[in-house]
Amino acid sequence: MNKLERILKICMALTVALTLGLSLAVGNGEAPENPESAPAETTVPEEAGYEEVQGLMEAGDVSDTDTEGMNLEEITETYINQMMGEYYNSVTGLNFQYPSDLIFSEENGMAVAQTEDKSEKMIVESIEADGGLTMETLIEAIRMEDSTCEVTQYEQPECARIQRKTEDGMIQTDLYLMSEKWIHHITLIYPQDRQEKYDTCIEYMIHSITSDETDLG
Repeated sequence: MNKLERILKICMALTVALTLGLSLAVGNGEAPENPESAPAETTVPEEAGYEEVQGLMEAGDVSDTDTEGMNLEEITETYINQMMGEYYNSVTGLNFQYPSDLIFSEENGMAVAQTEDKSEKMIVESIEADGGLTMETLIEAIRMEDSTCEVTQYEQPECARIQRKTEDGMIQTDLYLMSEKWIHHITLIYPQDRQEKYDTCIEYMIHSITSDETDLG
C-alpha cells in the first residue's frame, strides 16, 4: 500500500467518524465541537499565484546574452522554456510544468522522474476519487500521519502543498489536487541545499497545474 492509499484509508475513517459525530450532536441538540489542536495552515489567494514568475527568473541559470533585446514577456518565456518541462497524462488529463532536469521513467505504474545523479526525484500518481471526499478531510488525514508537516492551501487551483524534512535530511514536498474524477499526488524529494530552487519551481508548478477531463473517455 502506497502513501496516498494509506491517507485515503484514514480519510474514509475520518469521514465516517465525522458523520457519526455530527449525527449524534444534532440528535442531542448540540453543536459539533471545532477541534483546535491542528496546526494553523496558510491559504494562498488566487491573485498571489503569479508573482512566482519573477522568482523563477531570479533562480534561473539563463545568461544575459540569451535574453538581450527581449521584452519582459519574451524573457519570462525563455526562462520557463529552459528551466521547466511539461507533463501531460492523456488518461487523467493532468497537466503541469516541472523542473526540466528531472528525467522521466516508468516504475510500477507510477511516473517517476529523477536528476542524472538521482539526488532529486519526483513521483506522479493518480487515484480515482471518492465523490464524498473533501480537501479538508484529506488534509486532516495527512496531519494524522504527520502532525509536524507544513500545510499550504491554494484557492486556484484547489491544491494543497505539504512540506516536511525526511529522516535522511532531505526535503519532501507533496502536492495534492482533487478533480471530479481523480486525486492527483505529486511528490518531490530534494536536498536541503536545493530548497531555494525548488521553492520557486514548485510555486510555478502549482499555478501551472490543470486537470482537464472534458475530452477523456
